[in-house]
Amino acid sequence: MISRCEAEDGGEELHYNKKHCCHPAGNDCHGKIDELFSDKIYLVGIAALVVAVIMIFEMIFSMVLCCGIRNSPVY
Repeated sequence: MISRCEAEDGGEELHYNKKHCCHPAGNDCHGKIDELFSDKIYLVGIAALVVAVIMIFEMIFSMVLCCGIRNSPVY
């Protein structure tokens, strides 16, 4: 996997390893991941809300379908 990272001189570096933008000189991956989620926490919340609404509609649809099949004289 190729990742673009900020170099120490302000330029850009390409890395071909699994340690994406993890420089031993102060910048650690945990800090970058924490910063990413704290900056975009509203996107995480919106995604969770969308998934929850889809799951509620899915449960309602499956309940209606189950009751319809149970009350049907064909089955």
